[in-house]
Amino acid sequence: AGIAKVYRWNAFKPVVKTVVNLPPEKLKTFEGFYSLAERPMRIEIKHVGDHLVVKTLWDGEQTELYPESENEFFEKNEGGQIRFYIRPDGIVTGFLAFGELRFEKERTTKL
Repeated sequence: AGIAKVYRWNAFKPVVKTVVNLPPEKLKTFEGFYSLAERPMRIEIKHVGDHLVVKTLWDGEQTELYPESENEFFEKNEGGQIRFYIRPDGIVTGFLAFGELRFEKERTTKL
């Protein structure tokens, strides 16, 4: 048992999240490159199986994100959460990370 449980420290209770199943077609809509306007930060998101993989392009780090709703995803180990912005027509326009960093999805052009 964890120390918080032994001493009944409610402030340190683990947050329990539930993974929801989203179809691959839905997960694919989140794929792409995203950038942060205020800082030179760029990431790539791909879907792999039942979740998303976020790759930070400045250092190559990868993080797996699991869906807890249609537009909210979380990281299992660290507990990080992001919320995607989706237009009424289903187009993903960006996401909010750590409650404050707004990443915009880069537009892609087909040749």
